[in-house]
Amino acid sequence: MRQDAAKTWVLQKPKMFLDTELIEAAKQAYMEIADHNPQTMGKSKACYSTLVRITAIYARLAQA
Repeated sequence: MRQDAAKTWVLQKPKMFLDTELIEAAKQAYMEIADHNPQTMGKSKACYSTLVRITAIYARLAQA
């Protein structure tokens, strides 16, 4: 998400971004970090950090 000049939020999804890869990463975090517990995943800094790291990599690749 980015704000444009009019201070409106705009979704800028990288062209190479595949939803299936993010879903797979979330699934892996759910199974391995949160031990198949949705409440643990929702409260786990490690789960959020993993998903943020993956999306940051995509964003960096899109700018290259």
